[in-house]
Amino acid sequence: MKLTNYLYGAYAGLYSNGFPGELELPQELAGRLAQLYQFGEANGCEYGCRVVMNPDPTADSRVRLDLPDLVHGTANGCQIPQTNFPGDCGDMHSHPSASIGHVDGYSAHSLQDYLVFQHHLNKPVFIRFVGSGPWFYAVVYRQGLTHFRPNDITQLVAEDQNAMWDEFARKNKTTYEQVQQKLFDEQLHHGKDPIQQLIEWKRQTPGFGKWLMETSIENNTDLASQDGYGFYAAKSSGTLRLQAGPRA
Repeated sequence: MKLTNYLYGAYAGLYSNGFPGELELPQELAGRLAQLYQFGEANGCEYGCRVVMNPDPTADSRVRLDLPDLVHGTANGCQIPQTNFPGDCGDMHSHPSASIGHVDGYSAHSLQDYLVFQHHLNKPVFIRFVGSGPWFYAVVYRQGLTHFRPNDITQLVAEDQNAMWDEFARKNKTTYEQVQQKLFDEQLHHGKDPIQQLIEWKRQTPGFGKWLMETSIENNTDLASQDGYGFYAAKSSGTLRLQAGPRA
């Protein structure tokens, strides 16, 4: 199903019992997702923008998608403007890989990314897109179908952060405390930026980026299955396929 047809139908009250098996992205949207990743990888930070649906009687689906407000984020996030405008039906951002130390790691949405849905619970649907390397991802919130549980998500975020540090320490045969001590010593005695030091350390850790990617996909799959989100993914394609969540 074309993404624009799905959005138009969802705003009209259709597709309330499940998600389509496929979502075909407009060429402009897929191109922007790829571009955001290229920007992010070149600069070691996330980039993002809003996705706004506007009426267009000349379009087959009677709507078009505009992509305003290019936002320059950090290595760890991107603060995309959130508004109450009814046509704000989604947003997108990039997840850099090797430039932030995640070699061969093209991660899907972080658990923190789900907390943005709290700003859009009054809308029929809201979709968050992520572009990372050859991969496109989407998570769909559908009013009446999805159960948004911020307290549970916050708890999962903390558990995920602990798991990440445990895996990083295990792969480097060290401990979390020793990692923090080394970063502090390098900053104190050699003036090195701890953020850049950690990125380089991650880059030199075999398999860490791949582990992060696999963990992100597992987290999205679990949350979509439990709470009724639609989790989509595609590699080298603008047609996203439903990976988890209730199917129409």
